[in-house]
Parts: sequence; C-alpha cells; structure tokens
Amino acid sequence: MNQIGLISFLLIVGFLSSPVRAEAIPLEAYKAAMLDLNRSPVTQNPVFSVGKEVLNRRLLDKNQRAIGKITDIVLLSDGSFQTLEANINTGGFREDVSFDMKSYIIDPTTSSFTVAMDKSQINNNMATLLSGIETAAGEDTAPITLNRLRGANIFDSQGYVIAKVEDALIRDNINKVEGLLIKVSSGKNRG
Repeated sequence: MNQIGLISFLLIVGFLSSPVRAEAIPLEAYKAAMLDLNRSPVTQNPVFSVGKEVLNRRLLDKNQRAIGKITDIVLLSDGSFQTLEANINTGGFREDVSFDMKSYIIDPTTSSFTVAMDKSQINNNMATLLSGIETAAGEDTAPITLNRLRGANIFDSQGYVIAKVEDALIRDNINKVEGLLIKVSSGKNRG
C-alpha cells in the first residue's frame, strides 16, 4: 500500500471536512488524532489493529476457555462496536450468535475477546443470543458491519468510485474504528 497516498488522502479528508463539521471535534483534538494516526506506518502502530486481525480473534468465556471465533462486528455510527457476532461451540451447540457489547461486558485483548459468562450461562442464554442475529437480519436498513466496510467503494459527488476501503483501523483499548486504510482508484470508474 502506498503510505504517501494514505497520508495524502487523510490530510485531504481532514481539510475538506473541517473539525467543526466533523461532529464538532475541537481543533486541537482533531490535530492530535491526525498526528497520532500518522506518527508511524499505521499498520505498525501498536495502538491500532486492522479489521482483518480483529475478525480472526478468538472468543473466550470468563474462565478463559475458547468458545468460538469472531465472524463480524456491528458498528455504531461513530465507529464504536455495538455487537460482536461469533460462531460458538458450547455444550453441543455450534451456532452463530450475537453478543451486545454493553449487555455482556466483553473485554478485548490483542488476540481475543472475553465474555463475562461461562459456558453454562451461555447455554442458558442461547435463545437471547440467537435472537440478536435474527433481529439484525430483519432490519430494514442493513447495519454497518466490519465485513461490509472492508471492500466498500468510496464515491465522489458524481458517482465515480474514487477509492476502495482495504481495511479498518481499530483502536483496541476503546473498541472503535478510528480510521480506514484505502486504496485510491485511478481514472473514472462508475460504481
């Protein structure tokens, strides 16, 4: 990936969307965030993980036993994690389930997420965990998920594809997408 292209894009986006319009972020906080992102090559910055790595993390119960693997993450409009979707295997169940971040107190590390329940509690709450997946699937508008974000096209005002999202930069300590790794398109491509 062209590091200069990424930095240039982030700076252009920074200038085009003033800090006042970017959710009223104070100018100094905005500058600090941009400097933090560009301090070192973003994929080598220990503060961030890329989305691909996060989606490969294990899911552990409160006793630190592996119970499954993260398959997707539903994001709020500010990039914060709302729900972890995982494929779990506990007590004979092999199911895709949904863990709400606030309800199940999920603790992230650089290699896993820990749910504040043990296997028996997960089995007892299986109906609720399964309904989270069904609710998300039944919504009129598709939620923003990490899998949908990765690979998404970025359009200009005339409808031309100007870039593609290669991955998301995630700040692990706050479970939030803080930036995007993009590949700028050459020429005018209709999306």
